[in-house]
Amino acid sequence: MEKKRLGIKASLDPDEFNHKLKIKVGLLEIFLRTTDMNDELPGRIQSLLKSYPGIQLTLHTPIRIPEGLVNLEDDDGVEVYSALCDICEEEKRVIGIIMHAGDDRKKIIAEAKRLLKKKPRCADFIHVENCHGALYELESFRSLVKEMGMKKVCFDISHFASCHNEAQLLAALKTLGNEFELYSHISDNFYDAGNPFPKNIGQGVVDLKRVLELIPIGIVETYSKDESVGKEMLDDYQKLLTLL
Repeated sequence: MEKKRLGIKASLDPDEFNHKLKIKVGLLEIFLRTTDMNDELPGRIQSLLKSYPGIQLTLHTPIRIPEGLVNLEDDDGVEVYSALCDICEEEKRVIGIIMHAGDDRKKIIAEAKRLLKKKPRCADFIHVENCHGALYELESFRSLVKEMGMKKVCFDISHFASCHNEAQLLAALKTLGNEFELYSHISDNFYDAGNPFPKNIGQGVVDLKRVLELIPIGIVETYSKDESVGKEMLDDYQKLLTLL
């Protein structure tokens, strides 16, 4: 991975992203809230891009507080992802959308087909994440993405490592990299530990130097005591830079 293809995450709160972007990065993943999903969102994205001309953005599926993240299978899933695709079409530096699909495989596939019928170009932007139990398994994940008609994936290292070993992790990255356009959420964890929650860099056992050799683009997805400041995540970003 090239340095400019390794990024960090932030919300659309200007105080937060301005603080985090004091370090120069080429990629920022915006963790959206459902309250961001309004007519002002395109303008807010444009303002951020204007302030940081060298950066590219990806958009993470919005979170409902306290219910949780928007999944494609939800009643408003197609509407939400369609709106995010509109932003990608308008802004060339918004290069992708991180999708959470859900748990109901049959409904996910049906809704994906409905979305692509409405907006075929969504397949050029959406990265389906391995974010639910069945999707932690490689074959289940691969086949679902293909049946959805999607071409891109977001592979979460911690999710997969939590129920597999190192050889399986590296093999999965190679397989997915050959079949799809690969983007990643990068963090540490313990193998076969059963806990998908990401650990800060160095707090697990994943050989991230080998992992980074197989990932073309992605962000550090670790958590901080104060997410608006992101100290631990920014420290993890610096640690990963030493491995490139």
